[in-house]
This record gives sequence, structure tokens and C-alpha cells, in this order.
Amino acid sequence: MEIFSHLVLDEVLKLISSFELASDNKFQDQLFWRGTSSGRFALKSALSIIRYEDVLERETYWRQLWKVKAPQKMKVFAWLALQDRLMTKLTKARRGLTDNPFCAVCETD
Repeated sequence: MEIFSHLVLDEVLKLISSFELASDNKFQDQLFWRGTSSGRFALKSALSIIRYEDVLERETYWRQLWKVKAPQKMKVFAWLALQDRLMTKLTKARRGLTDNPFCAVCETD
């Protein structure tokens, strides 16, 4: 309880400490990974879950972008910028298309 004392109100700590913990050894805690049918953790399944969630998040994000009431060229520009696909001098330099990565206006990269 001392570990949580600075995070939780005293009234809540008192309420928690008033509960009696069962000491029944019939039931043991078990770890179960929902990413596989066996219930065992596998890195492949974790990566699959992350990728799936990332794809869903991006799809939702892009759908919202295309629904914005703005000229199509502005939406395409925003999409390119968010995809890091604008052909800035820095991008051209990274791709080996120019030697000078600096902006012609502000002289920064």
C-alpha cells in the first residue's frame, strides 16, 4: 500500500485495505496470449497485431483526410506531406538527386 500512497487518495487506500484477500490455492493465475490459438506468446503474432492496428489507424486517418471540404490539390498536398513524399530539396538530397539539401529561401535543411 505504501507504494501507491502518493498516487491514490487516503479514502481509496482505506477502502482497498478493508477487503480480505482470498487465500484459496485451488485456482492459480495463468498467462494467456490472445494473439495465438495456443495462448502462448509469439513475436510473429505480436507483430501481426501491431501491423493490423496500425493499418486500421492509417485507414481511418486517410478517410478523414479525403472527407475534408477542400480543393483536391490541397488534399493531395497534405497526403504527400503526411507520407513524407514532398520533393523538397532535403528529400531530393536524401535520394541522391541533388548535392544541396538547403532551402533556397531560408538556407536551412
